[in-house]
Amino acid sequence: MNLETIVFGQGDGNPGEQLSAFVMQIKDLLSPLISDSENDHFFYDETRESMRLAWDSVERRFEDYAELVKGASTDDLENHGLTESELAFKFAAINFVAGRFYALGDGSSLGQRRRWLKKLLEIIDKLLKSILDAIPGGGAISEYKDFCESLIPDDHDD
Repeated sequence: MNLETIVFGQGDGNPGEQLSAFVMQIKDLLSPLISDSENDHFFYDETRESMRLAWDSVERRFEDYAELVKGASTDDLENHGLTESELAFKFAAINFVAGRFYALGDGSSLGQRRRWLKKLLEIIDKLLKSILDAIPGGGAISEYKDFCESLIPDDHDD
């Protein structure tokens, strides 16, 4: 598994900055999973080519959406539970799951790695949906991530 460990929610405590960085961290997580042939085993063989072609288009959207998120009002973020202790809890939960995923090395079963990747994408989705509710404009990113998550084979699909 050739993936760089990402610690989500880093920043100076400014929620707009932290969430903007989070959007870019989603890109940093997905990019090697989709682009690096060493990670092909995470997805169905039949979907890899179209997944990569779509990634070329979706990848460009991350920076634009991250800028929108950075400029969000504190009131909008607060109304969606995206500030202070609520946001810290969400990042702690994501980092717990991410830590479990990254801790699985090549010696772990492919099924285990796929399950924890799915869990990681699911928990990322929970925060991403809150961000989308507060700041519209990132639907294509969320939808692409959802499709990727759906294309991770279950254990019985091997």
